[in-house]
Amino acid sequence: MVDEQVKDVIASAIETDEGVTRRVKSDDSLADDLDFDSVRMMILITLLEEKFNLDIDEGEISDIKTVSEVTTFIERKLEKNEK
Repeated sequence: MVDEQVKDVIASAIETDEGVTRRVKSDDSLADDLDFDSVRMMILITLLEEKFNLDIDEGEISDIKTVSEVTTFIERKLEKNEK
């Protein structure tokens, strides 16, 4: 379930000015497949924080390269917050 929510958030972060979204897959590379740059990464952080009610430090996700890694990161953050 978190996987689909993360994909939806990533799709929102890459939505074009015309409102066109693209299909996001778990094995997509943020940089290579989805054309993420530093601005899009900041947008993604903000959207993830809002969606999952988390505080995310930019440094925490600096090594994340794929959509599935984002999902794993969010799942771990949510588990920590539950404790």
